Amino acid sequence: MLAAIWPYRWFIGLALVGELVVGVLFYVWISSARSGSKPIVQGPVEVETPAGKVLYEKVDPIVVNPVGAGEMRTVILNLAFLLDAEPTVEELGLRRAQVYDGLIGVVSHKYVYELNGEENMEKLKEQLREAVNRVLRVGEVREVLILGMLIQ
Repeated sequence: MLAAIWPYRWFIGLALVGELVVGVLFYVWISSARSGSKPIVQGPVEVETPAGKVLYEKVDPIVVNPVGAGEMRTVILNLAFLLDAEPTVEELGLRRAQVYDGLIGVVSHKYVYELNGEENMEKLKEQLREAVNRVLRVGEVREVLILGMLIQ
């Protein structure tokens, strides 16, 4: 029996070493993901509605993987919109799928470092507002409010 597999000993040894290398790389990848991914949390915000604007809080959380992170990092955003008038609420309901498509498109094209800092957050809010307003045919979103954000 040993004589039958003896000519293939190099291939068998190479396969065993390859499995060992893949196992070690997988272990390093998993352990670095756990130790290096401390969540960044921005807690909930209480919102006061300015006169003449309508607060729309029925936005489902946006959950995406940022650029360059693969499946290692996740961004969860809880949003609300300040609208110009009541008819815009109905329009948001009618165009819900397009609105989410636009929101996800904006956030999923961001790197994690682009989601930190006050200047980057203002830029993100503006891009989200523009994405929603491109979809709406009636009314507009005056301001996007980030009620909570989790990056892990």
